[in-house]
Amino acid sequence: MGLKVNKSKYSREILLEIGKNHLEHFKTAKHWDQYAQKNNLPKSWAFHTYFGTWQQAKRTLGLHGAGVKLTPLEVLKIAKENKEHFQSADRWNTYAEKHNLPKHSVFLKYFRTWNNAKELVHGYRIRTSTTGYTSASLLKIALEHKENFTTASNWEKYSKACKLPSATTYRNFFGTWNDAKNKLGLLAIKNSYTTQELIEIAKENKEHFSSMSNWNSHAKKKALPTGETYIKRFGSWKKSHKECLGTYNCTKIKYNYPKEMLLKIAKAHIENFTSVRSWSKYAKEHELPSIKPYVNQFGSWNEAKKAVGVDEIRYRKNYTTDELKQIAQKHKKYFTSISIWDKYARKHNLPWTVTYSNRFGSWNKAKKAVGASSS
Repeated sequence: MGLKVNKSKYSREILLEIGKNHLEHFKTAKHWDQYAQKNNLPKSWAFHTYFGTWQQAKRTLGLHGAGVKLTPLEVLKIAKENKEHFQSADRWNTYAEKHNLPKHSVFLKYFRTWNNAKELVHGYRIRTSTTGYTSASLLKIALEHKENFTTASNWEKYSKACKLPSATTYRNFFGTWNDAKNKLGLLAIKNSYTTQELIEIAKENKEHFSSMSNWNSHAKKKALPTGETYIKRFGSWKKSHKECLGTYNCTKIKYNYPKEMLLKIAKAHIENFTSVRSWSKYAKEHELPSIKPYVNQFGSWNEAKKAVGVDEIRYRKNYTTDELKQIAQKHKKYFTSISIWDKYARKHNLPWTVTYSNRFGSWNKAKKAVGASSS
């Protein structure tokens, strides 16, 4: 017998508990509604009410597979957490299928090409070439020339002069330069570094070269010189930044999002990109960039909103039943499925499917009320 729940007393906690207990049936909203009807469980509209969308409810339950819409940052986070498998599209798809992760097509949707996605995941530019090397042959070459296999820039000069595979080739095969060195057992901590080596190491790992504590955490994992080593050489942590990276601004380094990515993320969540308070709360809940990177990149919050296109959008929270019907009938061509309507509504500042589901009881009931055919 199914779990009986008083419909007037649904809470976020109860819905999560129900979802976890029946996870194998938490697929599409249609499938869930059929299962819920038989087992006296809350319908999909209840999850819409508390989580905003069906997809967000699935994400909250830890479901990342097919049918779950992920943001660009969520997709990249998953890829970075598994970046040793994020090499060829075929290799990633095999791994993703086994672990219920987004396939390569999701990355193409957001970043257009596989190499664009790889550049964001691994932090370096992909150079397309057919080298003909294998992992084994690359390791053999590196071992034969290990006295020059120190920093990426040093190897770049040496490999060019000796016509050997470049540092980029090693990154393409092993993920990062340090990962390649680690394969060769060359990451043992040195007792001393030249000034040039310290500068090159900082540049190669600049995304971690922000605060001293952040750097030391990274340096410990990768067997790199500590922050104290830099201070001894350059006099202070601030001077180390200036000498190695040409500037000292930990905030900019910490929130180093490209403009293009910030715009993509904001447009994907434009209904929450209305005020500082609204975005701060939403970004924190969904692990998206906070206000700071937008202000850093665009100069001010208002300029960021203009770039995203929010300044021309009028938002409403309340619609009458007649207004909802009129809107749906006017745009009936797109009032077909949840995904199609939400995509259209986002672009044209119209009420989303959750608004219709809340008002009419479910998405299908809303479609019947406005005379739209069932999808």
